[in-house]
Amino acid sequence: MSLNVSLDEVLRESISVYVDKGLISEIVSVLKSGKEATVYCCRGGSRLGGRLLAVKVYRPLEHRQFRNDTAYREGRVILSGRVRRAVANRSEFGKQAAFGMWYGMEAGYLRELHAAGIDVPRVIDAEGNSIVMEFLGDESGAAPQLRSVRLSEPQARAAWDRILWNVRRMLALNRIHGDLSPYNLLWHDNRIWVIDVPQMVDPRENPNARTMLERDLENVQRYLSKFTELPDPWKLAGGLWWRWKEGTLATE
Repeated sequence: MSLNVSLDEVLRESISVYVDKGLISEIVSVLKSGKEATVYCCRGGSRLGGRLLAVKVYRPLEHRQFRNDTAYREGRVILSGRVRRAVANRSEFGKQAAFGMWYGMEAGYLRELHAAGIDVPRVIDAEGNSIVMEFLGDESGAAPQLRSVRLSEPQARAAWDRILWNVRRMLALNRIHGDLSPYNLLWHDNRIWVIDVPQMVDPRENPNARTMLERDLENVQRYLSKFTELPDPWKLAGGLWWRWKEGTLATE
């Protein structure tokens, strides 16, 4: 790749495969540009009737900070001993392998959660380092992050109850978000939506899972407590964890 090619051009190039498929006709705007990925608002192509879509494109490894994801990777199976050692040593090959594990998980997780009725955007397609998803918003703009929304007391209570439902349902599926916060929750159509799940962990395999569950609830409770009185997140996490260990969450 030529050195005079901008990062923006590199990321946009990842979307061209969807143009060829007739899924996307144009890039409308950049919704979010972070250390790990850029999310674009795109106009759907002929196959999708021109509706708006969200396309998440992970940055090339050389343009992103290598996330310290050790706590999330624990318990994830790496079949090759060579790959396992390379990831542990953070060699260039190991970074590439870890990067592939990281972004390669998200589309699968989103499909699994959506099929279970959890409030996540629907995946339309996924290729390489990118995912085409349902767009949460309308022609006037994207749905805001929860952190930027001022809620009434009834809205905050309803949001908390729905977040707890999602967390409980995910745990029943042996999934913990692991990075839940007002930054990874959207407010759209007067309801909560969960996004950004590549770091999700399986509590049967990851020894840090309970701590992550507690942190997820604490992060959300701290923000929503600005608008209404809410219960102790650690006590709630402990109760969820005990019921998961007992195998009763799936029946609720």
